[in-house]
Amino acid sequence: MEAITNLYTDPDGRLPDDGLRSMAVFLMAARHTKEMYADKCIDENIYIDSMGFFKRQIDQNVLRHGRAFFSGASWFHRQLSLTLFRLGTLEFEMTTLTDAVYAGFPGETDIPVLSVHIPPDAIFTREELDKCYDAAFEFFPRYFPDFKFRNIFCSTWLLAPVLKELLPPGSGILNFQSDYAITKVNYDYDGNIMHWVFKTDDKNPDINALPEDTSLCRALKKHLLAGGAVYSAAGVIYRKPAIRDRGPV
Repeated sequence: MEAITNLYTDPDGRLPDDGLRSMAVFLMAARHTKEMYADKCIDENIYIDSMGFFKRQIDQNVLRHGRAFFSGASWFHRQLSLTLFRLGTLEFEMTTLTDAVYAGFPGETDIPVLSVHIPPDAIFTREELDKCYDAAFEFFPRYFPDFKFRNIFCSTWLLAPVLKELLPPGSGILNFQSDYAITKVNYDYDGNIMHWVFKTDDKNPDINALPEDTSLCRALKKHLLAGGAVYSAAGVIYRKPAIRDRGPV
């Protein structure tokens, strides 16, 4: 932490309010989390991968804003409290959904699920996706046997149905989509594509000014200029027999 402090202090020697104070507290708490991992005999590599959230936060802010700051204070308690783990290319969080339609069990309430989160450096090859889902089906029953998850769930712009029309067969995003049965589409404009695809926090920017530096940017920009929208969607995984036998909604 001394190196971080020296790097980001202002000329008066004070640490600016860039979230680094809270990051320092979280880093100290992460030492206790490491002991919790050890108590459960969880592989230290999983701990390192899960705590990589710190670096990804800093890297993303440098990329998007040109300066280093930490903005994950409202999120990182999940990693610290052993409810969210990175297993391969994806993150999985133990949680309970009150919206039973989202979870794939209409008519029921409080459905325990593994909620999938997608880090910005996720790799969507078939091999990497298979490995991380297989790891999740092994990891949680082994280390958290009392958490009887009913489905693996995800809600994201990456499941937007319109992407099937915009992206070529075999694209990484379509690989990711292929594992999910859509349970609900959110028919609201989704500014998340601005954040994750176009690297801007402006949810209503000038579409003409959006960058075109990737094939995804170009496809989405063309779609938006034509008056289209991208609606996020929720879905449940159905690639494993234990899940598929229950049937997607």
